[in-house]
Amino acid sequence: MRTANSGGDTYWRLLDPFGRPVWGPTGIGSDVDVTLTYAGTYTLLVEGRYYVGGTASYSFNVLKVSDDTAATSLNTPTSGSIGQPGQRDNFTFTLAAAKRIAFDGQTTNTSMFWSLRGPRGVVVDSRRFYNTDSADGTSIFDLVAGDYTVTIDADSDVTGAYGFALLDLATATALATASGLPAVGSTTTRVELYNAAGACIASTNTAGTGAIGAAQESRVVSRC
Repeated sequence: MRTANSGGDTYWRLLDPFGRPVWGPTGIGSDVDVTLTYAGTYTLLVEGRYYVGGTASYSFNVLKVSDDTAATSLNTPTSGSIGQPGQRDNFTFTLAAAKRIAFDGQTTNTSMFWSLRGPRGVVVDSRRFYNTDSADGTSIFDLVAGDYTVTIDADSDVTGAYGFALLDLATATALATASGLPAVGSTTTRVELYNAAGACIASTNTAGTGAIGAAQESRVVSRC
């Protein structure tokens, strides 16, 4: 449910068909995502405070949201789009054995975020794509065997495309030395993995094409 209000001190709440609160009272002006679990008629109350006189304007829009679910796999670029406000996209994968995984965020939309859940519960909760990797963050996890779900979400009414990849650090490209890294592709957002002298290295190409150099970043993320 998408809302806007202007002036006053206005609250709202939703009651289920049995008169029980689904949410609220809470200040109107914030979006609410909720699953309605019962058939029947729901009642939405929009309420002013006892000490506020006059009138206050408000508006809201009720949207039926359909979340999408698809499978993904390690070392495979995954892309999609949030097609309607409030939608969440879920991607599932299974690990047959424990692995060290890096989440490579390939999304420039600062209003989008992702979560990761698995056999032990929440691994990451609502991390912004721009805080995921490179100079802005680190998203490397030791995951046990089992089933996992990556959920992509966005703020408020934001929609649009996104991309990511789940990288298995055990598949890093082997190098004889840490020098002389090979040239990388033309993408400016992906993470390249290398394995050199017993260290797993994640190199993020952040400045166009060509070999990893001063304009790109490399960092040792784990010992093999």
